[in-house]
Amino acid sequence: MIKKVIRELLESLIEGHFEQVFKKDFVKKISIEDIKDEILAYPGVLTLPPIEKLNNLDLYDTNFENQLWVDIPLWFNNEESDLTLSCLVYNIDNEYHYSIEDIHVL
Repeated sequence: MIKKVIRELLESLIEGHFEQVFKKDFVKKISIEDIKDEILAYPGVLTLPPIEKLNNLDLYDTNFENQLWVDIPLWFNNEESDLTLSCLVYNIDNEYHYSIEDIHVL
């Protein structure tokens, strides 16, 4: 389910549906303007990572049992970039939600 949530998030970002991404964001820590600005300021066109990269996400435990931290390198023009999407994925009553925590260069 975590992979599904992340894939849907990435697909929405790729399609430029920033309002939808923000609306579905569980905590809304980052504004819609910041999400949009970070993605659009990076050179190139945001593309979906290869399936093997999506199947091997970096997942990290947090202090809470119902959430995991995920760092996702973003891909532009079908190449991995140094821009990373960091988010929390929450499991609440077997429903999964994301919260974008940061979009930054690593």
